[in-house]
Amino acid sequence: MIVTLGAIFGLHYLIDPDLFLHITVGHDILAHPGSIGVSHFIEAHPSFPYVEDKWLACVLVALAHAIAGLDGVMGYQIALCVAVVSLDRIVGP
Repeated sequence: MIVTLGAIFGLHYLIDPDLFLHITVGHDILAHPGSIGVSHFIEAHPSFPYVEDKWLACVLVALAHAIAGLDGVMGYQIALCVAVVSLDRIVGP
């Protein structure tokens, strides 16, 4: 049941418009760890400081993408969904 729910969630189309920005930011953080908090993607304001509150998720998605491409990103989504549902079943309401 848990794996089925994970598959249903994870096998949807990768249509989130922010997904590819998160992948790119994650690759940038992996390549240049000091780049956290400085935007290289805004032409009007190069090196504009900002707070990247999702940096760990960006890095994890970038690693999944680097290992297996978009299939890896889907696998990451499935694994994340299965982990959340499993934890919810263990901990309970």
